[in-house]
Amino acid sequence: MVRELTEDEMFQRKVIAENIRKYLSESNYNQSTLAEKVGISKSTMSDYLNLRSKPSHGVLQKIADAFGVGKSDIDTTYKDRKNTEINSGAELIAAHLNKDFTEDDMAKIIDYIDMIKRSKK
Repeated sequence: MVRELTEDEMFQRKVIAENIRKYLSESNYNQSTLAEKVGISKSTMSDYLNLRSKPSHGVLQKIADAFGVGKSDIDTTYKDRKNTEINSGAELIAAHLNKDFTEDDMAKIIDYIDMIKRSKK
């Protein structure tokens, strides 16, 4: 039995697909090139763009890296979730830095901390 998607889950898939399409149009990649660069099949990329599935956090990060943007630029709902949940060390650190930071500042701080963590692996 297949579970029906919630409205929020469908919205998230739409946001991700729209942003992937936006960055595809701004880059020299097509769907096949992006899929190859990310390490997934063309059909999986098609599934993301046609709202049949959504990328895992790891694949989402690889897509963002391919475009040279933050993960929260592909899944902008990620920025919204960050405002209501503090679920990682990076978010906890950023939350204690300065109460005057904007949401965009916080997202950049978190992306920077995540980039540093990735470079240490």
